[in-house]
Amino acid sequence: MLRAVGAWLAILAIGLTVVLVHELGHLVAAWIFDVGIARIRVGVGPVLRTWRLGRARISLGLLPVAVLVDLLGRDPSDPVPPADASRALRSRPVWVRAVVLMAGPACNLALPAVLWFGHFIGQTAVPPPVVGTVVDDSAAATAGIEPGDRIVSIDGDDVRSFDELIRRIEAAPERELRVHLVRGGEHLERFVLPRKAVVRTGLGEPAIVGRLGVLPHFYAPQIGVTDPEGPAARAGLRTGDILTSIDGEPLDTVEDLERWLPRLSRRSQVRLTYLRPVARRDALATWVYFESHHAQLLAAASAFGDTGMAPANTFVRRVQPNSPAAAAGLVPGDRIVEVDGRPFTRWEFLEAYLAAAGTRPVTLAVERPGRAPRTVVVQQRIAATKDARGIVRRSLLFGAVPYGRTFRPPPEPLRGRFAYAVASSVEASRRLLADVAVAAVTLPFRAATVTDATPLRGAASTARRLFADADVEVLRLASIVTIVAGLVHLLPLPILDGGRLLFDVLDTVRRKRSSTMLRFRIGIAALLVTLLVLALVWARTSPSP
Repeated sequence: MLRAVGAWLAILAIGLTVVLVHELGHLVAAWIFDVGIARIRVGVGPVLRTWRLGRARISLGLLPVAVLVDLLGRDPSDPVPPADASRALRSRPVWVRAVVLMAGPACNLALPAVLWFGHFIGQTAVPPPVVGTVVDDSAAATAGIEPGDRIVSIDGDDVRSFDELIRRIEAAPERELRVHLVRGGEHLERFVLPRKAVVRTGLGEPAIVGRLGVLPHFYAPQIGVTDPEGPAARAGLRTGDILTSIDGEPLDTVEDLERWLPRLSRRSQVRLTYLRPVARRDALATWVYFESHHAQLLAAASAFGDTGMAPANTFVRRVQPNSPAAAAGLVPGDRIVEVDGRPFTRWEFLEAYLAAAGTRPVTLAVERPGRAPRTVVVQQRIAATKDARGIVRRSLLFGAVPYGRTFRPPPEPLRGRFAYAVASSVEASRRLLADVAVAAVTLPFRAATVTDATPLRGAASTARRLFADADVEVLRLASIVTIVAGLVHLLPLPILDGGRLLFDVLDTVRRKRSSTMLRFRIGIAALLVTLLVLALVWARTSPSP
């Protein structure tokens, strides 16, 4: 209950901020060009008190939910005292009227940059631009980028965080980039060609971005048992154990494990230290901690792989009941080694391949300890799922979850915080503005997709759940609301800024003032078109039965 009330109060605060910024834009522009202010209304409903500030009247309404600025002579029918005729908006040049009228929507469209700047300027530490994982057969793998590489610059421009690295790559699909990186203290240069990928924006619109195939997290040296009678199983190791040292030498990442495995089969005896997750349940929750263990691995002096274990990145940890993975016969402990004949070592490769395949059947090569290798055919389906915020979305369902204990490098102090905040806020605002504009143009004319949310139905519930999540989601919602408000005010409706500007331009071109009937007819036509577009959007985004 308290969360719902807080969400509604936050929504009200966003609405008030949007209106206040819009009217403040008109007020500042009017002051700059000496356009008169007839009245400033604070609140709506019955007027409680009125007083004068210079030539303008200020009225206080019963419900303080809006601030409205009435420009002197904004509408042709507005009475204007003869002493203020020169300061009336309708008596000023058309370009002055355009600037004053457009100042409100312009402030709405600029507000997201200010909000995001406040968010980014508060960041003192950011995830470093260090490559944690390189996806199989990716642009990064082709260019020779390795886990642990620190990206210093791209085409000569500094890269200060991993998020900034991703933004630079996404903005350059299929365009060669010169990457300066540091590996083990050595400075290297690599030329990469980000591959083109089609993704969905937060509003469900398709967008083409570049993909490098790097991730910010490292995989822990977690193992999977491939042979129930092999040396690893006889030593007591289980799938999911995390090796921390081999013969006293520490292991930090799965890459360390992969470098060690070929050497293990050539040793007769190996000392291992490993961590095993243990769950303990009490009245409050289920607690998971790691117990440290030691083992003696008696490896056979044979070919690589005879230790009976492998990195756990492609081992299945959990299978969702009644999912396509369960229907194909996958069970926990299975190891997926190929998809449609393409071998891989990182689960992210399989995820990307399945996302591209959609509902097309794919063939998986599966190994199960103690059994012969087999192939299974999996066909994903579209399912309705709830995300972490409780929002229902339709997405592709596979149903298998891998082992994947990961960690990230600690955040580092941000260099050039002001420049970083300016660049990041402008980029975030530009993307949101482009997403909203594209959605407004294309949404009425396309069918809903598997990733579409329903932006009109259940908007209040969606907003309430967003406010229960991170501040970034709240900021994103506030930005979208103020952008939509700015774009709505550009519509050619007589009561909106766009409509007033339209008639000002029309009157200037025709050299005579439009009649009340002409304004009424154009307004009705614009309103009908707007309602038709809204009806199309409603029909397109309505959930199917």
